[in-house]
Amino acid sequence: SGLRHTVEAVNLTLGLPSLAGPLEIDGSVGYRDLTVELAGALSSSLALGNGGSSGVDLTISAAGAQLTVEGDLAPAATSSLRIGARGEGLTDLFAGLQMPLARDPGPYNLASDLSVSAQSVDIATLTLQLAGGEMRGQGTIRLDGPAPQISADLILSDLGLSQVLILAGREERARGT
Repeated sequence: SGLRHTVEAVNLTLGLPSLAGPLEIDGSVGYRDLTVELAGALSSSLALGNGGSSGVDLTISAAGAQLTVEGDLAPAATSSLRIGARGEGLTDLFAGLQMPLARDPGPYNLASDLSVSAQSVDIATLTLQLAGGEMRGQGTIRLDGPAPQISADLILSDLGLSQVLILAGREERARGT
């Protein structure tokens, strides 16, 4: 597709005391206008490299945002992962990615349990708190067709239309009868 991503200013420490043991990572890289910090481990990198699975515990931080990935990573089968993300705002992160936001939604928190395979991403649980509202649900993203198919049951609460319009960059409040 011609899309290129460049990582610069690589300052990483990798620890692998034995091939059968854990692979630990700690340090940072530069990506676009961000310094991205990485810390975590794969419990069995050799098994993962041989097509098996490995426990993963990884934290990625940048511009006040934090992403965590925990669980069982199995690219040749089905990975079972718990994903989390949190921060006080998204303006700095999106600016660092060179994707400015119309409005910052403020503090956010995401937690989700996923099963990921080549055919689908099954979202067993999803909780997102953003812009004073909350979304809960579950769903599936099918990846085995010509285009991804998404089916989900989502419940949105405590987020009014006026908040959504302001986040989208509209200056005026929603009105009507």
